[in-house]
Amino acid sequence: MVKFKSELVIDSKATFGELEFMGLGREHYDYDEATGEIKELERRSYDILSSAQGTLLEINLDAAIPELEIPVSSIVELVNPSVRMFNASGQAKSYITADQIKPAIKPIPINPQAISTAKQDESVTKTMPTKPNAADDVKLNHGTNKITKP
Repeated sequence: MVKFKSELVIDSKATFGELEFMGLGREHYDYDEATGEIKELERRSYDILSSAQGTLLEINLDAAIPELEIPVSSIVELVNPSVRMFNASGQAKSYITADQIKPAIKPIPINPQAISTAKQDESVTKTMPTKPNAADDVKLNHGTNKITKP
């Protein structure tokens, strides 16, 4: 029999791949079992599509975190995700929590040719005269056809 720690801390990128935000799944409320009265919001579950798992995941955030306003289909990241495994009618189930879900910041791809061109432009700028009318600083001797500086 395999025993797990109470929570498994995971590498989100390796485990889930790219995550696509699909919206609020549902809100979970604490209620009084005796009276059936709803007490307070306990947590919110968000639906996130995982490229590595190939399925929709339910990610649970504490109710203290304000409801997320992330556009549907945005690429997101999980902050400090953890997984609890449990047995539900003979099937292994997982309960995934995170401290937060935030929009992913994708790096801007760098075009090596653009960098090369920028460096070339910079070297040309360094060799060009800095005076607006540098031609005014030289004189053409019409008799010898030579350019001389005054």
